[in-house]
Amino acid sequence: MTTDIQDDIIPEFVSGTLQSPPDHRDYGLAQLGIDVSKQVFPDEYIIPHRPGVQNQGSTGMCVAFTLASIKEWQETEERGLRNDGKPRRMSQGFIYGNQSRDTGSGMYPTEALNRLLKDGVVTKEVLNITGSIETCKAAITPAMRELAPERRIAAYASLWDIDDIRAAIMNLGPVSLDLSIYSQFVNCPRNGDMSIPNLQT
Repeated sequence: MTTDIQDDIIPEFVSGTLQSPPDHRDYGLAQLGIDVSKQVFPDEYIIPHRPGVQNQGSTGMCVAFTLASIKEWQETEERGLRNDGKPRRMSQGFIYGNQSRDTGSGMYPTEALNRLLKDGVVTKEVLNITGSIETCKAAITPAMRELAPERRIAAYASLWDIDDIRAAIMNLGPVSLDLSIYSQFVNCPRNGDMSIPNLQT
């Protein structure tokens, strides 16, 4: 998704996904040991322990919110729920502030994933902040950076079609899918006959 097509996007939300440049080093599912051609897809599949929906509000933190939720799911799968029966919430602010850009709004998904792979993330108990890149970056301390590697991801993969997405969900859990939400999606009539969004720049 690119952020230059903004004319008809719902005004109270910010499109914060910046289009990652192509990278021939990106893994596919085959490199993670998943042969999509041999996958049998059921009529229905529901991911267990789905994390609750959280609202990024008017910040450009959609990539950070998405990846924090996916990491929360992974933490629940690997470590179980906390003693109080709730999932361990990950810090969207840490993910958002831990990027190469110092100003502006939004985040490149591939950079965010590379930083999760290399640096990890802390829980919201350690850093509970949302806001601009500058605000989140300034809140990250050296002590937090020492804690973060405990919660690194092991790998990530690019998904190229619907079967890749279905196979990834069934074998690995939630996936990140970035798209612009136009007013037509929210105001879609019950019959599903949606008008075409204004894509003029």
